Amino acid sequence: MRKFVLSMAFLAICTFVTAQNFTPMMPKGPSKDNYSKLFADVNYVGDNIESHNMDIYLPKSANGKSKVIILIYGSAWFANNAKMAPVTTIGIPLLDAGFAVATINHRSSPEAPWPAQIQDVKAAIRFIRAEADKYGLDNSFIGITGFSSGGHLSTFAGTTNGVKTLTSGNVTVDIEGNLGKYTSTSSNVDAVVDWFGPVDMLRFANGCTTPNDDKSPEAMLIGKKDPRAELDWDRVVSPLYYVDKADPEILIFHGDKDNVVPCCQSINLKEAYDKAGVKAELVLVEGGGHGPVCFSEPYYKKMVEYFKKISEGVKEPSYTLKSGDVVMTIDQSNGAKVTSLKLVDKELLAQHVPAKGWQNNVNDYGSTFWPSPQTDWNWPPIKTYDNAPYSVKAGENCVTMTSGKDDKYPYIFIKEFKSEGNGAFAIKYTIKNASDKAVSVAPWEITRVPGAGVIFFDAPSIRPENVLPSEKKNGLTWLPFSEDKKENRKIFADAEGWLAFSNDGMLFVKQFDNITTEKAAPKEDEVEIYVNRGTTYIEIENQGAYEKIEPGKEISWTVRWILKPIDKSANQSLLKSTVKKYLK
Repeated sequence: MRKFVLSMAFLAICTFVTAQNFTPMMPKGPSKDNYSKLFADVNYVGDNIESHNMDIYLPKSANGKSKVIILIYGSAWFANNAKMAPVTTIGIPLLDAGFAVATINHRSSPEAPWPAQIQDVKAAIRFIRAEADKYGLDNSFIGITGFSSGGHLSTFAGTTNGVKTLTSGNVTVDIEGNLGKYTSTSSNVDAVVDWFGPVDMLRFANGCTTPNDDKSPEAMLIGKKDPRAELDWDRVVSPLYYVDKADPEILIFHGDKDNVVPCCQSINLKEAYDKAGVKAELVLVEGGGHGPVCFSEPYYKKMVEYFKKISEGVKEPSYTLKSGDVVMTIDQSNGAKVTSLKLVDKELLAQHVPAKGWQNNVNDYGSTFWPSPQTDWNWPPIKTYDNAPYSVKAGENCVTMTSGKDDKYPYIFIKEFKSEGNGAFAIKYTIKNASDKAVSVAPWEITRVPGAGVIFFDAPSIRPENVLPSEKKNGLTWLPFSEDKKENRKIFADAEGWLAFSNDGMLFVKQFDNITTEKAAPKEDEVEIYVNRGTTYIEIENQGAYEKIEPGKEISWTVRWILKPIDKSANQSLLKSTVKKYLK
């Protein structure tokens, strides 16, 4: 308890101190019960100044080399020798979990203005990567975490992997720098945990709408300038504006009662990651202040689990829903795709099989969802919606997954999967217009199945004719598949609100709102069948009505899936009558 109180006092003092060589009363740090070896005051630049020292702790459980997490203290950027502070809070749980921790000093803002602080951080990362063997570190994974201004620097390191300089208007800063002897070594990090860091100096005060004033810590950070008059400087010191698709994942903690760094900073950061299509999780701590309540066992545990998951290459578990003898699997980390639909032990959907050349598209399996028409985005599918991570809200017999917002396209997709029992599921797709302009779009479900079996639906004609072998019989259109032509083929049809596929003793039925060709998106239709060259897989596709969505509004479209066993020798009459029985 004493260590915790001292750390909290340190956080409060650091927020307001302005002395160049501020040295608070520091807690003693971890005991030898928490680590096996300590390398103290390792100078990562080679200049012997206190600002460039780090301590490296190896865990008790070290068996060979240990993966490493870099820790950065909070001080409103005013301290240059406070490396002990984060070890006593966020460092001990990481050591206990088997990580090595490297806690670093950096130059204070009175000592040197921005970008000195991020240059120091990147120099420390390069040093750890280059000298990992000497200190018993496994540099295959380097995570980074910090609180308050240390959260800012940790987030900045993650959002600038591979970036040398930043420019805004007439301001250009060298964020990589040339400190130390390992300037050609990578300063990339693999995962970030941000504890209530200030991340947007353009929108900090007044409910995250305006910059702070000339007495703020940011003013000292940018060289005693007034942030209200230096918007370009505000931007180049704000990691939020440099989030992109190449960034590593991030976990963010912020107290909703923080009176030092407003929690809207982290809320806006999460939105920036969502927009970029990068996985980010924000934990708003109820009743949490600037450290108190946030620094407690449940959140330490979540941080540790996050770093372990990333460092071990553990993929987020997919979600499963059961309906009778049918199990649906949805992968939220890959575009909320339905990756599997099994009837007992039989798989209905096409699965990814690595192949060479044109066949090797890792996303051509399972069932996905796109905006229509395709002419709006051409090819490839939009990553944010097709294969980027979605956020998840799970309930009983249902799960809802929500996409991020794309840089170029205005939509947010919401997919709600619900078990109806007895082999049936309802999938509700919602398209929200997240822009300030009206957009027109149609919902489009793409379900990939193996290149075998028969597809059938109720449509008087298909276009273009003779592209796929088909027959009109028993009042339906039938498309059997046994050929493997080396070309892609696609047909369009105005059907009657359902589409069926039978293969290997399974009957799969989709049911959706019936529309006419006139209500379909331009150059699209209600039902579309695509056969990949070589018949490596087939897409059975269905679309809803093409509608205008006003800003902030949304449209929804529901597709029912039914999967049932059927005799492998079932003829067309039996298939037709069985489908009719399942349609609502």
